[in-house]
Amino acid sequence: MATPQQIDEQVQLERDQIRQGLKRLRDNTRRLEESNYSSASVYGIASIDTLLPRVIDRIEETNNRLRERKNGRTFKEIQRYISGLEADAAAAITCKITFDKVFGYKDNSNVIVNVCDAIGKAVEDECHIRHYEEHAPGLLNVLKKNYWHKACGTHQKITVITTLMNRCDVKRWEAWGRANRIKLGGWLLDCLMASSEWFEKECKQVGKKTVNYVVPTAEFLKIKDEVMANAELFSPLTWPMLVPPNDWTNYTAGG
Repeated sequence: MATPQQIDEQVQLERDQIRQGLKRLRDNTRRLEESNYSSASVYGIASIDTLLPRVIDRIEETNNRLRERKNGRTFKEIQRYISGLEADAAAAITCKITFDKVFGYKDNSNVIVNVCDAIGKAVEDECHIRHYEEHAPGLLNVLKKNYWHKACGTHQKITVITTLMNRCDVKRWEAWGRANRIKLGGWLLDCLMASSEWFEKECKQVGKKTVNYVVPTAEFLKIKDEVMANAELFSPLTWPMLVPPNDWTNYTAGG
């Protein structure tokens, strides 16, 4: 039988578990936001999991509608770049980059042109690697094993592979250019925003210029708060108990 002092120590331990668990959850969330990796946060993972099917459907629907109506030169440019990429891959990239940019701490991270460019760049990187998978799959596999390290970021990995592929005289990748990346990213961002009421465009006066931003709506911020509140309920750390737990009986609760 535990003494009153031991029980007090156990209660204090459990309070410390709750406090330390909350701190770790909040510190981890802030660290991810500061690093522009909000998509890997608790609310980012949960939200993207819900949003992804809607964005996939929207991309497929919009893609088919534009193709049938043959909507001019702009769509031809977009279709040229995204034709070899599945809707689910394009949607996953769009969701990830949008969350990273909108909730990031870096200056001008959520300026709409920067968000569109980042989405387009991420799509281009995916297509760039697929280009090498098509033209030199064996060499690409060898280079990945020897030169891709966990510490390398996506941009560095692409640079390394491109440099080595060019030395081996593999068919070169034709860069899309920033203007085309922004057009493509803008189209994908519109698909995401039309799939839910979670993000919207906001104009702000910055000096003498009017700047457009992508911001979360009040509806999404409410959802975000609910997700984090639920996550905090399960955040306490699990440390070994100082005293044995009470036995369960037919008349009293244990634990």
